[in-house]
Formats: sequence, structure tokens, C-alpha cells
Amino acid sequence: MGKVEDLICTNLEQIRRLCQQLLELADAGDRVREDVGCGVVYGHVRDCAYKLLRLTERELGEHGVQEPRVTDREANRPIREREVEES
Repeated sequence: MGKVEDLICTNLEQIRRLCQQLLELADAGDRVREDVGCGVVYGHVRDCAYKLLRLTERELGEHGVQEPRVTDREANRPIREREVEES
């Protein structure tokens, strides 16, 4: 890879790390939230992070970087959030 390609991959890797941090933040917030409004915010953060992560992984694949895909953590979502979505 050339310098530009290395920089592109470095930036994409940083985006991937930021997405992981956003997912962790949404999970942590859900564990301590007290109302539905906060749950909506954390849900949006989680959805956006997953969408951005998928795009980033696809682009990394286009640049020849093969990494394991992030698995869906649906089972780890707080019960309160699942109950709100079901109602």
C-alpha cells in the first residue's frame, strides 16, 4: 500500500474504533437511564453506529483490509429497551 492508501485505512480504522465507543456508550447509558426519552437517544446512537460500522467495514474490504465483522449484540441489550420497543 502507498502512503495515501495507508492514510485512508488509518482513518477508517479510527472510525471503526469510534463506532465501538459509541456502541459502548449507548449500552452504558441504557443501563442507567430513567426514562424512555433517553432510551430513544441511546437507540439512535446505537443504530447510527451500526450503520456507520457496516459502511466502514465494507470500505475497508474494498481497500483489502480483512477484519472480523462486528457481531450484533442484540442479546446484550437491556431488558428495559426491549420492553419499550415491544409496547
